[in-house]
Amino acid sequence: MRKKIMFVDERNVVNYVGGAEKIICDAASSFVHRGFDVSIVCMNLHMGMPFYPLDEKVAFVNLAYDYGKPFGGIVWLWKKLQKEILRGLGGRELIIGGKKYRNPRQDYFFGEFITRLSRCVAELKPDVIIAVSEDSAHIAQCAANVPVIAMCHCDPSLIMDKFTEEQKSAWQNARFIQVLQPHFAEEIKKFGYKNVVTIPNFVEQFDDGNTAGYDVCRKKILTAGRLEGIAKRQHLLLKAFFIAGEKFPDWTLDVYGAADNTGYKKKLEQMVKEADFAERVHFMGVTENFFAALSEADIFAFPSKNEGFGLAVAEAMSFGLPVVACRECYPNDDFIIDGQTGLLAGEGEESFAQKLMLLMENASLRENLGRAAHKAMKRYAAATVWDKWEELINNV
Repeated sequence: MRKKIMFVDERNVVNYVGGAEKIICDAASSFVHRGFDVSIVCMNLHMGMPFYPLDEKVAFVNLAYDYGKPFGGIVWLWKKLQKEILRGLGGRELIIGGKKYRNPRQDYFFGEFITRLSRCVAELKPDVIIAVSEDSAHIAQCAANVPVIAMCHCDPSLIMDKFTEEQKSAWQNARFIQVLQPHFAEEIKKFGYKNVVTIPNFVEQFDDGNTAGYDVCRKKILTAGRLEGIAKRQHLLLKAFFIAGEKFPDWTLDVYGAADNTGYKKKLEQMVKEADFAERVHFMGVTENFFAALSEADIFAFPSKNEGFGLAVAEAMSFGLPVVACRECYPNDDFIIDGQTGLLAGEGEESFAQKLMLLMENASLRENLGRAAHKAMKRYAAATVWDKWEELINNV
């Protein structure tokens, strides 16, 4: 009998550009090809499909419009208003007079999600649910008596000390907790969780003759990531590029990524204008062909403060581009080995600028690091990663 897998994601999925969403879409299609019945379930007010391609055999269910009346309306607006009132009085933590209040908007959303998901599970009858976050795991466990694998797409040390009781319970009761890097598993185990497995993201692979071209220098740096203002830190890269750009006036920077925070994007644009770099820094938005963009670049810059994996930097490395990333994001050799498969900068824009300039002035270093990065990413080939997932699912 074909095993049935259901992905549950409480966050944005419909037409959303994100690493986690790309992974679940790729995973769903791959599992279909391996003989599983697969569904992806979300609850988004937006109508439509995921941004990333899905095999036609994957069932995509948006609970905002399925298994109940269209979600939203007066009650939803009232709950959103209640949340804003509490936030105005108690800040982001919703603490008023020493008492922490629950988020009425989230409670209502979760309650509706659980009710609708229980109906969906009753009809689709999955054998295992793969929850995309700790909240998704909580929702799935409340909705049905089905084994749950809880995914963790970030550095768990950044979230575990802030877990609610529901989130703690969700991980405790999960059949497995999946993390992306080995040292993350060790971090989680320190908190008493024992059911932890390490399975990385898969990374697109390229034939050795179909990678970045090293014979032509386009004098272009590229970065990719959501413009959100906290973790991705494009402002740090801009400051570093302003420093490096004074020495290398014919180099340019392309910034790819959705403007999740429009205020932050305006801040970045103002920084570029004030530095008089408007002709050299280009905000490219979202691309549907990331590898075509990579083929036009010489260096990939990744200023993120923290990542669960960093799919964009992994894909750039697989393509053979030399990368500059931050050591605080990659503090050990699990992913990038400094000086061998990439360059890791210390804190601040000065260090990042120095690493950029090392690559900008040295074509042979760019090629050597790019080729080594391309080779290093082979361990994340799709077949290897999906084999690990299939083994895990069959052990549930």
